[in-house]
Amino acid sequence: MLVGINCLIIIYYAKNRSLPKKVLIGTLVFSVSIASGMGYLRATAQGNDASTYTDPIQSTVGSGNFVDLARTSIIIANVPEKMDYLYGTSLISWITAPIPRVIWPEKPNVSLGPSVRSEIYGLPTLNNGFPPGIVAEGYMNFGYIGLIILPFLFGSIQKLLYMTFRNIIISNPIALLIYISFLWRFSFGAIGLNFSQALVQVATDIVVMGTLLILTTSSARKANLQKAKSL
Repeated sequence: MLVGINCLIIIYYAKNRSLPKKVLIGTLVFSVSIASGMGYLRATAQGNDASTYTDPIQSTVGSGNFVDLARTSIIIANVPEKMDYLYGTSLISWITAPIPRVIWPEKPNVSLGPSVRSEIYGLPTLNNGFPPGIVAEGYMNFGYIGLIILPFLFGSIQKLLYMTFRNIIISNPIALLIYISFLWRFSFGAIGLNFSQALVQVATDIVVMGTLLILTTSSARKANLQKAKSL
């Protein structure tokens, strides 16, 4: 849904070449409300305390979905005692994401949240669990070396993406909006969830947004051609 909102903003800007403050504020309020509601429903479905999600600030900033220092400390204290090192498998699990579970029922989960919740916390897990974040994920893979190297590599990837598309995003405002949308999704996903899960989310967003933009632009071109023929 949030991808659709981003797409609508990009389309609006492309047509009007401006973004009124009312649109930005309204989008922010709506997005926070959606995030709070989804968090509340998820917590209720998993049997957790959902009272914190009634406060939009608490549900977005204090939910532990970004960098949870307490969770990171617990993971460091319990790996490899309760959960073996992953040795890089969580960083490449995104490769298996397109394979349907009908074909491969034992396919690895791209999300580390369920494993952290069940193996480290010893709690029953339905779907989401407790995502480790990129700092703890580095430790889960390679110990203290990974804790330092993985965030550094992640920052290097961010720099590489910027340097690759710098000329385009500087000269094209629409390209800038698209770049920010995907970069934000990838950054927050990797930092707050784990690397492969963030990569799969971004790939899904690209497919959804690309389809919407293609459909929108094609319909607009057809309308312009019909207008041109009628003149």
